Amino acid sequence: MSLENINAVASRYGISSRYLQTIFLNYSGLSPNLFTKIARFQKSLSLVAGTELSLTTIAYECGYFDQSHFIKDFKFFTGSAPSWFSPESSTDLYATLHN
Repeated sequence: MSLENINAVASRYGISSRYLQTIFLNYSGLSPNLFTKIARFQKSLSLVAGTELSLTTIAYECGYFDQSHFIKDFKFFTGSAPSWFSPESSTDLYATLHN
Protein backbone atom coordinates (compact mmCIF):
# COMPACT_ATOMS: atom_id res chain seq x y z
CA MET A 1 0.00 0.00 0.00
CA SER A 2 1.68 3.18 -1.10
CA LEU A 3 1.55 6.46 0.79
CA GLU A 4 -0.74 7.80 -1.94
CA ASN A 5 -3.17 4.93 -1.35
CA ILE A 6 -3.01 5.42 2.41
CA ASN A 7 -3.83 9.09 2.04
CA ALA A 8 -6.75 8.32 -0.29
CA VAL A 9 -8.22 5.65 2.00
CA ALA A 10 -7.74 7.80 5.11
CA SER A 11 -9.43 10.73 3.40
CA ARG A 12 -12.34 8.56 2.28
CA TYR A 13 -13.01 7.54 5.91
CA GLY A 14 -12.28 10.92 7.44
CA ILE A 15 -9.25 9.85 9.45
CA SER A 16 -5.60 10.85 9.33
CA SER A 17 -3.15 8.79 7.32
CA ARG A 18 -1.07 8.32 10.46
CA TYR A 19 -4.05 6.85 12.31
CA LEU A 20 -4.75 4.51 9.39
CA GLN A 21 -1.12 3.36 9.43
CA THR A 22 -1.44 2.66 13.16
CA ILE A 23 -4.63 0.64 12.62
CA PHE A 24 -2.98 -1.30 9.80
CA LEU A 25 0.03 -2.09 12.01
CA ASN A 26 -2.14 -3.12 14.96
CA TYR A 27 -4.28 -5.53 12.93
CA SER A 28 -1.68 -6.95 10.56
CA GLY A 29 1.50 -6.70 12.59
CA LEU A 30 3.16 -5.06 9.58
CA SER A 31 3.66 -1.50 8.52
CA PRO A 32 1.99 -0.63 5.22
CA ASN A 33 5.46 -0.16 3.72
CA LEU A 34 6.64 -3.65 4.76
CA PHE A 35 3.36 -5.15 3.57
CA THR A 36 3.92 -3.57 0.15
CA LYS A 37 7.51 -4.87 0.01
CA ILE A 38 6.34 -8.40 0.83
CA ALA A 39 3.58 -8.32 -1.78
CA ARG A 40 5.95 -7.04 -4.47
CA PHE A 41 8.56 -9.63 -3.50
CA GLN A 42 6.05 -12.49 -3.71
CA LYS A 43 5.06 -11.43 -7.21
CA SER A 44 8.70 -11.01 -8.26
CA LEU A 45 9.63 -14.40 -6.81
CA SER A 46 7.10 -16.19 -8.96
CA LEU A 47 8.28 -14.28 -12.05
CA VAL A 48 11.97 -14.98 -11.37
CA ALA A 49 11.28 -18.67 -10.78
CA GLY A 50 8.73 -19.20 -13.52
CA THR A 51 9.58 -16.95 -16.47
CA GLU A 52 12.42 -15.93 -18.71
CA LEU A 53 11.69 -12.21 -18.34
CA SER A 54 14.59 -9.83 -17.86
CA LEU A 55 15.22 -8.51 -14.36
CA THR A 56 14.34 -5.00 -15.55
CA THR A 57 11.00 -6.21 -16.89
CA ILE A 58 10.27 -8.08 -13.66
CA ALA A 59 11.17 -5.01 -11.62
CA TYR A 60 8.74 -2.81 -13.55
CA GLU A 61 6.01 -5.48 -13.58
CA CYS A 62 6.20 -5.65 -9.78
CA GLY A 63 6.08 -1.89 -9.25
CA TYR A 64 9.73 -1.17 -8.51
CA PHE A 65 11.11 2.19 -9.59
CA ASP A 66 14.15 0.53 -11.12
CA GLN A 67 16.11 -2.72 -11.26
CA SER A 68 18.50 -1.77 -8.43
CA HIS A 69 15.64 -1.34 -5.93
CA PHE A 70 14.23 -4.68 -7.03
CA ILE A 71 17.59 -6.44 -6.54
CA LYS A 72 18.05 -4.81 -3.12
CA ASP A 73 14.64 -6.05 -1.90
CA PHE A 74 15.17 -9.49 -3.45
CA LYS A 75 18.49 -9.85 -1.63
CA PHE A 76 16.83 -8.70 1.61
CA PHE A 77 14.26 -11.50 1.43
CA THR A 78 16.33 -14.33 -0.09
CA GLY A 79 19.95 -13.53 0.70
CA SER A 80 20.90 -13.76 -2.97
CA ALA A 81 20.57 -11.77 -6.15
CA PRO A 82 17.71 -12.76 -8.46
CA SER A 83 20.19 -13.76 -11.17
CA TRP A 84 21.69 -16.34 -8.77
CA PHE A 85 18.45 -17.46 -7.18
CA SER A 86 17.29 -21.04 -7.50
CA PRO A 87 13.88 -21.87 -6.00
CA GLU A 88 14.96 -25.46 -5.43
CA SER A 89 17.76 -24.26 -3.12
CA SER A 90 15.25 -22.92 -0.63
CA THR A 91 12.60 -25.44 0.36
CA ASP A 92 10.47 -22.82 2.15
CA LEU A 93 10.36 -20.56 -0.88
CA TYR A 94 9.89 -23.51 -3.22
CA ALA A 95 6.89 -24.69 -1.17
CA THR A 96 5.43 -21.17 -1.25
CA LEU A 97 5.68 -21.05 -5.03
CA HIS A 98 4.00 -24.42 -5.51
CA ASN A 99 1.05 -24.06 -3.13
